[in-house]
Amino acid sequence: MYEKLISSSENRRLRKCVSAGFVCKIWEAPNVNVIYSFLTFCRKQKGYSLSISKNQLSELIDHFPEQLIVFASIKEDQIVSLSVTVRVTEGILYNFLSASLPDYATFSPSVLVLKTIYNYCQKEKISVLDLGSSLDYQGKEKESLIRFKENMGGNVTCKVSYGKVL
Repeated sequence: MYEKLISSSENRRLRKCVSAGFVCKIWEAPNVNVIYSFLTFCRKQKGYSLSISKNQLSELIDHFPEQLIVFASIKEDQIVSLSVTVRVTEGILYNFLSASLPDYATFSPSVLVLKTIYNYCQKEKISVLDLGSSLDYQGKEKESLIRFKENMGGNVTCKVSYGKVL
């Protein structure tokens, strides 16, 4: 049960979302324009840019519809939070891009999105939910993001990258 994995403060936020009528589900046939605009807007509000172009995201969704799964938290027909995930292998789901509207920060609708993703992983027998790195645009660790992921039941792991100079 997801509620046992997350911190008590995140449990309160989760209950607050549910009480306020938020729902989260897989977005069947996602609209790339809406997703990209949403992600861009939310990132801009925090002073960040998006690491992928609209065309790149569109190509990924078009070419890999079974591997790219979009989860959206909705309040009164408005998307308030979403995550674009990638089914890397049969047993790994990667939380690739996510964002929430700043106006809903007190609710933290990303908690509901992560619960829905977690339940999806359970249903699909996915054993690893990769919440991604917690780095800023300069490659420095974002302590607040690390803390949030830990509060959501995540474990800090070491990411190893290999490169070859040609």
